[in-house]
Amino acid sequence: MNKTILYLFLIALSQVVYAKKKKLPEGIYAKFITTKGEMNFKIEYQKVPLPSCVFVGLAEGTLENKLTPISKPFYDNQKIYNINKDKFIVFGDPSNNSNENVGFYFHDQIDSSILNNAAGILGFANLGPNTNSSQIYLTKKPMPNLDYKYTVFGSMYTGFDVLYLLTKEDTIKKIVINRIGKNAQAFVCNKETYQKYQYEQYSKAEAIKQSILTNFTDSIIKYYPNVEILPSGLKINKQIIGNGLTPCETCKVDIKYTASFEDGTLFDKVDNPINTTLGTGKLARGLEEGIKNMTEGSKATIFIPYTLAYGDTGYKDRVPPRTNIIYEIELIKVTK
Repeated sequence: MNKTILYLFLIALSQVVYAKKKKLPEGIYAKFITTKGEMNFKIEYQKVPLPSCVFVGLAEGTLENKLTPISKPFYDNQKIYNINKDKFIVFGDPSNNSNENVGFYFHDQIDSSILNNAAGILGFANLGPNTNSSQIYLTKKPMPNLDYKYTVFGSMYTGFDVLYLLTKEDTIKKIVINRIGKNAQAFVCNKETYQKYQYEQYSKAEAIKQSILTNFTDSIIKYYPNVEILPSGLKINKQIIGNGLTPCETCKVDIKYTASFEDGTLFDKVDNPINTTLGTGKLARGLEEGIKNMTEGSKATIFIPYTLAYGDTGYKDRVPPRTNIIYEIELIKVTK
């Protein structure tokens, strides 16, 4: 045998032996067996139990869904149906149709210690807040633009060479779940545990929401005791009440405004009047509602809770998630 070949063989053999001897810490791990090779991931089931439960339950065939019978591993033998050369791959839909789902949506569960800060991050694709289903994305590079918009639940520790070889012609042949340690062994994923984690996350999200909205309201009432509170939760403090037209559902309006966050950080400013049409979705829901409660020639401060602004996800890099917004606005003209 050629000495070089023998040397390389011995190195490869030693690496295999070392890998077998090396013990993984306690936890839950997932081995993806693909047509291009294997990838291995750590699943963050203690930090984000809800998405971990869905993934493990579907992978092992223990979580009921509308697309595969119980006991059949959901992800096995699925083709990768979406791939971006530089950014990510997406899989997790047997029909290869992103409009299909497993018959349920589950809540976002986002932990700031596990974000999209590297290649090999596993997260659930969605159609908006709290619409996670079975579809999973796998990053090919750091993608911070996905942070706080998508639920991350795992990260790769071996198999990066395979990751960059995968194409839409490849298949996830099998996913093998490996539990190490007592806590991992006790992590059971079925209908009952899914509902438990779903309810816990819903309750936690509702508590956070109510805390943010209550603190916002208390602060406004403290400094603006005569503020008008609308049924939606929007609040308006009118400094000047004009005697012109009241905007209709689809009126054109000329406005100028200054928008800021609660801490005074400037978000947007329009010094020269702009013309926009109501009812087209161009304005945040709360801003449009506030304008409709003014009259031509009015000036007001509009306090918009995040639920009527940019919601749980925020807006691009400009508005953080769950951010209340304050508008100092002048309604100059209404055209019906």
